[in-house]
Amino acid sequence: MNTLLSFALDPAYASALEGRVALESRQLIQSATPDQVVARLSAEPSQVDVLVIGAQAEEPVRLTQRVHAIAHDLPVVILGSADQCQQIRQAMLFAPLVGNDISYASTSPAEASATILAVADRARRRQIAGQTLEAMNRSLAQEEAPAPRINEYLGQLLDHAPIGVITLDVESTIRGWNHHAREIFGHSERAMLGKPLWCLFDSPEAERLRQRVADVLKTSEQMAAIVFRRSLSSDQFQYLEISAVSLQMNADRAGAMVLVQDVTAREGAHQARDKAEASLRQQRRWFEATLLSIGDAVIATDAQGRITLMNGVAEQLTGWPLQDARGRDSKEVFHIVNQSSRKVVDSPVTRVLREGTIVGLANHTLLIARDGTERPIDDSGAPIRDGDGQLVGVVLVFRDITERYQAEQALKDLNNSLEARVAERTAVAEHRMVQLRTLAADLTQAEQRERRRLSQVLHDHLQQMLVAAKLQIATLYEHVVNDAAHQAVTRAEDLLAQSIDTSRSLTVELSPPILYDGGLVAGLHWLSRWMGDKHHLSLEVDADAPAEPAAEDLRVLLFQIARELLFNVVKHAEVEQAALSLRRRKDQAIELCVSDAGQGFDLASDAGSAGSQLSGFGLFSIRERLELIGSSITVQTAPGEGTRVTVIVPHQSEAFERETEKTFEARAGNASQSPHAADRQKR
Repeated sequence: MNTLLSFALDPAYASALEGRVALESRQLIQSATPDQVVARLSAEPSQVDVLVIGAQAEEPVRLTQRVHAIAHDLPVVILGSADQCQQIRQAMLFAPLVGNDISYASTSPAEASATILAVADRARRRQIAGQTLEAMNRSLAQEEAPAPRINEYLGQLLDHAPIGVITLDVESTIRGWNHHAREIFGHSERAMLGKPLWCLFDSPEAERLRQRVADVLKTSEQMAAIVFRRSLSSDQFQYLEISAVSLQMNADRAGAMVLVQDVTAREGAHQARDKAEASLRQQRRWFEATLLSIGDAVIATDAQGRITLMNGVAEQLTGWPLQDARGRDSKEVFHIVNQSSRKVVDSPVTRVLREGTIVGLANHTLLIARDGTERPIDDSGAPIRDGDGQLVGVVLVFRDITERYQAEQALKDLNNSLEARVAERTAVAEHRMVQLRTLAADLTQAEQRERRRLSQVLHDHLQQMLVAAKLQIATLYEHVVNDAAHQAVTRAEDLLAQSIDTSRSLTVELSPPILYDGGLVAGLHWLSRWMGDKHHLSLEVDADAPAEPAAEDLRVLLFQIARELLFNVVKHAEVEQAALSLRRRKDQAIELCVSDAGQGFDLASDAGSAGSQLSGFGLFSIRERLELIGSSITVQTAPGEGTRVTVIVPHQSEAFERETEKTFEARAGNASQSPHAADRQKR
């Protein structure tokens, strides 16, 4: 196995060279120190084809001198940048004990690997040719040996050579070839003797080979190895690597020896590799063009976080041209800080290299450009992996969000302004609602005060006057002797009695005393009896004592609602029975329900018609009053299925009524001299 020695290679060059060496079944030995290189070469000098030295190695010239002291013809290849190679080349020119076969490669790792293997192949062929030529010359120089023995010896030597060997005369015609050459070309020696070598090739390869061999015979110079293509069929080719040296016998030229090696497999691998590399280069150019043309800023780094690529947007945002940024640490070019704390933010490139996953920036991150310009950005970083899944770099994509940030800030300010205005309008609306509720409570209180005043007037004045008039009529009756006059006095007395009864009934209807003295539950039971007496309506009352409202205004309101709903039953339901319930729910709301099994009605069509159950002014005012205190009234009905009306007063509305009553009492305290205040105190 052919061996390549290396020392102090860059990891990228070492990786590429290892792949190429493995592909061609060679061996690469990487040495850690110059002494190891010398020791290996001293042990097996004939097995080493080439020495590869990294330009960053310490004293590469000194190492070359030590190597050439052992093997003066060993090829040496220096790998590094153009500047490094130029400096070493100048030093080699003035260094003693340095051989002539020194090459320099400052290209990509793939191209440098191809150069190294070509040098190794050339060295191996030169070594074989030298060994063969040396053996032949030794045999020719043995003049004392019989010619048949020399010919036999040469024939065996040529026939067992590891490569194809063809001997030509001075006319370039074939004089003989070995077993390996016959296998390569597929012709017997007898068939080819006396024919020119290039007849085995098609034009223009035949002409090229003819010219090269003619130059060797003419100038006695060695023909370096050249690959020729030989057609086997219309779509099948054989690649042969051919070199030639002139042969001399004493002072005369005896012809030339041509060395042939079938490199079809290698060339196929090279072509496949070249095709793959061309495809990769095309893909790389396509990806680079794509990255360079997208609207976001793009930065690519290697596995050490050094910048390898930037598009125009990234150059604009960072303020760094690509030629200045390439090779620099990404943190130097992509400088980011927290907008609030001004502390340096951990680089997303560093995080990707550390975690091996996609990462993003936190909010409120500022990019500080080369000239100090600050821009809010958002970004994401993603790992770049090779075919084996190894992380070989990072791609960073980011964008300037100044406009978005300004729009978000403007939207935030607008939202704050709107919220402030909404809060202000809400406060105004709530204040007006409180005013409306207070006004509604005042109206209710005023209505109740007027009812009680009228009731008191009827009771304390009108009824007393009617009773006094009746007593006077009774006294007059005793002094009347005329029958006609007696009948008139009797009729007047009856009218006065009816007036007294009507006044008393009106007094109770205007302001039932039991509602104020006994509460709502007692008032509803009284209402049940009164509806039976006045309207012949049998009312079943189910009123719980815990449902008793704390506020007097609310008790009065619920009493009025119940009475108005029962009037609707009398007028529209055409039944003689109804039910009324009052209860306290789990949420502490008060529920008042009036139901009947009467004829019912179509709620949708009857709601706005004149004379309907919902069109009365009393029920309308009740509905408005309930809405003002945050309460609700619902109607469930259908033709022929009766009617059920439910009123729900939330707990907070009841609390508001208590507060309203306190407010009203406070107002009433300021007018304690009024008849209304005196009446409240009397109660």
